[in-house]
Amino acid sequence: MTPMILSDAELLRLMVAGDENAFALLYQNHQGPVYRFALLMSGSANVAEEVTQEVFLMLIREPAKFDPARGPLRAYLCGVAKSRLPVSKTRATVCFAR
Repeated sequence: MTPMILSDAELLRLMVAGDENAFALLYQNHQGPVYRFALLMSGSANVAEEVTQEVFLMLIREPAKFDPARGPLRAYLCGVAKSRLPVSKTRATVCFAR
C-alpha cells in the first residue's frame, strides 16, 4: 500500500481539527528549514531555537493567519520567523526552498 502524501494545507486543516499527528508532520517537514533560516538571520543558535519555537506555537494558536493563496507554508513560516527576530540580530534575507 502506498502511503498517502498530504499537502501542507490539508495537514493544517487536520491540525486545526485536533489531529496531533498532522502537526507533528508539519513540524517534521518545516522545523529544520525554519531553524536554519533563523540561524542564518541571527547568527545565534539560541535565538534560532527560540524563534523556531515561537513560530510553531503561533501556527498552533493562530493557524488561520496562513493564507495558502499568498504562497507556500514554508515561506509564511520564514516570514513569521523574520518578524520574531530581534532587529539587531538580523543578518540576511534568504529563506531556503523546499
